[in-house]
Parts: sequence; C-alpha cells; structure tokens
Amino acid sequence: MQIHITKIYNIGGTAAQSQHMVAEIAKSVLKCTELGIHHYPVESDSSEMLRARQDGILAAVKWYDVVIFQSPSWNGVHFDRALMERLNVNRGVKKVFFIHDVVPLMFENNRYLLGKYIELYNQADLLILPSQNMADFLYKEGLNVHQYVVQRMWDCPLSVNTSVIPRFNKLIQFAGQTDGCKFSFVQRWKYESVRLAVTASEGDWEHGENIEFLGWFQD
Repeated sequence: MQIHITKIYNIGGTAAQSQHMVAEIAKSVLKCTELGIHHYPVESDSSEMLRARQDGILAAVKWYDVVIFQSPSWNGVHFDRALMERLNVNRGVKKVFFIHDVVPLMFENNRYLLGKYIELYNQADLLILPSQNMADFLYKEGLNVHQYVVQRMWDCPLSVNTSVIPRFNKLIQFAGQTDGCKFSFVQRWKYESVRLAVTASEGDWEHGENIEFLGWFQD
C-alpha cells in the first residue's frame, strides 16, 4: 500500500504555497508520492480529454492505496468530482480530503455551489478540516462522512532558533490583504490595548494608531 498526495501547479499565491508546503511535509515525513495537478481552463477539455488527463494524474495509484486530495484543486468542482470518479475505478482506495478552502464560503457569489461541494466531500473516507466550527457547519449542511480530523495548527517548514525566547507582547500578527471586504476587520481596528501588525503595505484608508504595516515577507 502506498500513500499519495495531490499538489497543484501553474497557480500562484497562498493557495499554491499552502498546498506545496503540505505536500512537502507529507512526502518527507510520511513518504507520500506526489500526484501533480495542473491548473488550467478545464472547460477547454472534452469529456474524453478530461478522462485521459486525469488517468495520467492517477497513473501511480493502485488498488487499496491511500490518496490525500488537497481540496480544492482550483480547477472547479466539476474537475474534482470527475477526478474522484476516476479514482473510484481502483478497488479499495481510501480517500482523505485535506480541505484548505471551501470555495462556496469564500465569496458570496459562489454560495450556490455549496451543495455540490458537500456531495464531493461525502465521497471521502476521512476529512481533515481547519476547525471544529467548520466541521459543525458542514455537517449541518448535509455532510455525512463518519470520520474527520481537525488540523488546528498548520506546520510551516522553516528553520527556527528555539534558543531565542520571545518576550510577551499584546500583538496580533496578520498576513493578508488589507483592502477590500474579505479582511475588512483590519480597516476597523480601533483597539488601544492590542497592536495589530500586518504583513502588507499601508492601505489607502484612514487607520488607527495601533496598526503597524510591515510590508511583504517571504513565507
């Protein structure tokens, strides 16, 4: 039995970076083999082309193997569901869904896709979820997978000097965009007792004095 993990390519940003970090840990610690998925315009594929492409992705998977699917693939729920159909051709394969983002919950105009994603998740033998709140929400919406694990702290493969003991500060560090509605809480930060340090450039909006803009950081 082998353990495989999917990894997305040809897409930038934190979506790719998080999948790559998880895959590297899985390969180095669990000795997983990688199933590379190319990000591309899926609508350009015919049914036959999609099937051939996905057979290539899953070529290394054998009966009774374990596949960790990093969800979403960012190729759309149609691609993800078709991939699971091709995977089910292999007898006894166990499917683990490592959920990074639930696309219907990221933006309001994608909310109509929630039912399709629930159907996709229900094909898993095990789910890895980011929080108990997410688990409770998904079960309320129709999730029926019997087993799940809450991944409360994500590992980041960096070298850390453990001999340095930091001094306690009432400081919250936040990595994310400061403009727009997705992380609008940054624009409303008015707390005098807790400082907010944002790894982004200073936004073009009025902000409180207790916000520090750190600029861009690698990792």
